[in-house]
Amino acid sequence: MWSFLRWARSLPHVLRGASARRENNHERVVECYTRAFEIWEDTEYLHLRADAYCQLGKPGMAVADLTRIIEIDAHDMHAYFLRADLNRERGFFSQALADYDYLVENSEGMVLAYVCRAYCLMDAGKFREALDDCKTALEWEPHNKFALDIQAWCIQCVKKGEDEKMEEKAGGERGAN
Repeated sequence: MWSFLRWARSLPHVLRGASARRENNHERVVECYTRAFEIWEDTEYLHLRADAYCQLGKPGMAVADLTRIIEIDAHDMHAYFLRADLNRERGFFSQALADYDYLVENSEGMVLAYVCRAYCLMDAGKFREALDDCKTALEWEPHNKFALDIQAWCIQCVKKGEDEKMEEKAGGERGAN
């Protein structure tokens, strides 16, 4: 009974959050889903708040919410994908690759995991490793456009010796955590 009451108490905040989403009022979305999550810890509220943070240009806050989701539900593949993508976009390749590695290891046969990891590896200048992931993805889906595009780009970069130039760069990641 207690759980039902807590869930019911969160609903007005959820409804206001949904209304704010329709109005593209992302600050209000964050407020509403923050309050809803304080009352009832539903990871969906954090997913919606993370999306609002992205819309507000606050990817670090979105990553924090996605990390909290993963702490609550270690099998939430969507949270891993989103967190990896945000970290890749911010240039935090080692964090992104850790999530993509998890996805590849725990979602057998999921071509998307290989393609996304290949894209991250390509962004990080690890073209030969990206080619390996493209090869795996293309074994399952021979006409996957994204894998084919990444593969073509990486082949060009390897031929030009870009992989060696990228590996020589100090650090290899932009920014700081």
